[in-house]
Amino acid sequence: MTIAGNVCLERSTGWAPRSTVWAWLGVVFIFLAPDARADVYKDARKEFRRDLRSDDIEARCRAYEAFAKVDDPRVVRDLLAKAAKEKSTAVVFHAISVLGRFETDAAKQELVAALRRKTGKKRRLALLALRDQPGAHGADELLAILEGKNSMEAAQAALALGKKRVPGCLPKLLEDLRHEEWQRRAAAARALRYLFEVPPSLGGVPPGV
Repeated sequence: MTIAGNVCLERSTGWAPRSTVWAWLGVVFIFLAPDARADVYKDARKEFRRDLRSDDIEARCRAYEAFAKVDDPRVVRDLLAKAAKEKSTAVVFHAISVLGRFETDAAKQELVAALRRKTGKKRRLALLALRDQPGAHGADELLAILEGKNSMEAAQAALALGKKRVPGCLPKLLEDLRHEEWQRRAAAARALRYLFEVPPSLGGVPPGV
């Protein structure tokens, strides 16, 4: 029976078939859910901006923590923008930790988009966040940074690729073991350890330990 037929039946008998109930619930979800999600984001953003005005470092750290519970690419943009202006190193490191916890593809891609910037604090923050984020998101961008001349960025990219276990980084990591700068040699050695260690799911030691 069609939805229209079910509606007529409901009006005449006062009884609504189960299919009608689910159909209308689907319509409600399609049209109302985006607005509900938007309200959650807007409310959380207001609280985030308010709490960041605090002079207390722990309060600002908690602000990042609370806002990140809304797994949304717009939240990633807001966090990057505010963290780039933050003067407290402790808060910045906490923001990086929070940025690395997002799980949805859209949020992760927002970090990758920031990584594509040529320069700037947002790019460096995204690089550090991706270092601790599971999954292969940003692998191509990280490989490009690994091949670059900026040794500090290349070292962080090496660690990220090792933790993500991206096989394509192996030749460059082996090459960097002989690099003239110690930062790149050390990062390459650590990244190789990450790359070949046994995954925690199989009884290995988690990356970073």
